[in-house]
This record gives sequence, structure tokens and C-alpha cells, in this order.
Amino acid sequence: MSKETLGYPTRTEAVIALAAQGLTNREIGEKIGIAASTVAALAASAQRAKTIRRAPATTPKRGRYGMPTAQLETKIMDLYEAGLTRDQIAARLNIRRESADKIIGYMRIGRSDQATGAKAIAHASAMLLAAIRRHHPERCA
Repeated sequence: MSKETLGYPTRTEAVIALAAQGLTNREIGEKIGIAASTVAALAASAQRAKTIRRAPATTPKRGRYGMPTAQLETKIMDLYEAGLTRDQIAARLNIRRESADKIIGYMRIGRSDQATGAKAIAHASAMLLAAIRRHHPERCA
């Protein structure tokens, strides 16, 4: 609940206004009737709220390397397909070699899954169901 203080709608607004006048936390606390540590907490909370409000809502999520992860993956895949080595990719994008290795590995797994084809996937599913029926017939009732 907000507490009206010194004509301001909230204690926080009073703290901000008094701090703008150049008063110390202790002086503000004495005027308002709260501890200097509470003044500092109210000022910090106001600063956090101000920072949060200023950040645009449409800021894209950034990965560890300063760009969205999907964008980094696309760049790595394009460079790999262009024939660059993992070390060259890492150097060009200024990333760790291990990161390039992981993404290239995921890309290869995806390709092998696509190359497997619908027939092979259906066959593997049928084999799995047959094994379940053999070993756990109670689950297939």
C-alpha cells in the first residue's frame, strides 16, 4: 500500500524528489521518518523500475555471443556448408570452437534424420512396437 509522504503520492516519489534536491539518505530519512537504509532501498527500487521501463519490449533474445541463437546457428551452418573448417568458423564469428562443434553436430544429426526417410522411420517404429508386444504384452492390451 502506498503511503502519502510530504505531499507526494508515495514514499518512493518523496525520496526521489528529495534526492534530486541534493539531500543525503540520512537527511531524507529524518524528514520522512524512515531509516536511511529504507531510503536507499526505495531509491534502488525506483532505479530498477526506471531501467526496466526503458528497455524496449521487442528486444530480441541475445545468446552468449551477442546475437540471437538462431542467427548464430544459421551463420555457422552457412560457413560450414561453404567449406570452412571449424577453426575458421570460430575465428570468423569470434566464438569458441566447441560452440561451432556442437551446432555442426546438431546439423549433421538433423541431416541423418531427414535422410532416413519415412519408410525407415515407420520400420523402426514397427520394430519397437513388436519388441514391446513381446516383452511387455500387458502394455499392449
